[in-house]
Amino acid sequence: ATADINTLLKVDPDNAAAHYRLGRALFMQKKFQEGNAEFAKAAKLDKNLPNPNVAAALLYEQLGMRSEAKTAFENAVKANREDVKTLNAYAQWLLTTGDVTRAEQALAAARRAAPEDLDTLILSGVTARMAKKMKPAEDYFVAALRLSPSNAAVINQLALLLVEQPDENKRQRAMEFARINAMLQPNAAESNITLAWVLYQVGNSRDAEVALRKGLAARNMSPDSNYLVAKILAEQNRPDVAKQFLAAALE
Repeated sequence: ATADINTLLKVDPDNAAAHYRLGRALFMQKKFQEGNAEFAKAAKLDKNLPNPNVAAALLYEQLGMRSEAKTAFENAVKANREDVKTLNAYAQWLLTTGDVTRAEQALAAARRAAPEDLDTLILSGVTARMAKKMKPAEDYFVAALRLSPSNAAVINQLALLLVEQPDENKRQRAMEFARINAMLQPNAAESNITLAWVLYQVGNSRDAEVALRKGLAARNMSPDSNYLVAKILAEQNRPDVAKQFLAAALE
């Protein structure tokens, strides 16, 4: 890959994507200094590409070098404390390490820098939900939905969040959101599995089974969907089949 990309760069030396891909290829060969230099060239040529330190951090994490990933992310944030993409990437990485508190802090900084950034609001909602802060999570998702009314991921998150709560009105809203998503994406596994889960939670087993079969038939299920199917199967006292879906989620 490195040889091929270098051939391309001889013909087109200002190809930002090629410099970025070369950086990735070099990192995977553990040539970190050379890789970092290519990430810097790529970012200089195209401001939409990730911050060089963020690009390095993600590759370090992929290589199992978490301490180096942490240092690279911290350097990225220190260099530009108001760069929303950097703060979002840092928060997302913190969530994967289980550091929800610091992820909340990074996202608070991102919201101060760009209160109407869609990705920040969605990630803020997910983070608040992980922290069991239901009201803030709902507020973030509703704000995101205001910016992107047909956003399937946001509608999905809202349905899952609302059905977890004891308030019957919120559970009914969860069902409405889940049905809307299934209508918007009738052949998508994610929307149908979410609808199945919500319907099970509100006691509508018959319609839940229909949505579940439709979701399973769609294939290409996300880890979240596999997890929800496993929970449904576990509640049906089918632990052996549930384990298969959990294994798929973990993979």
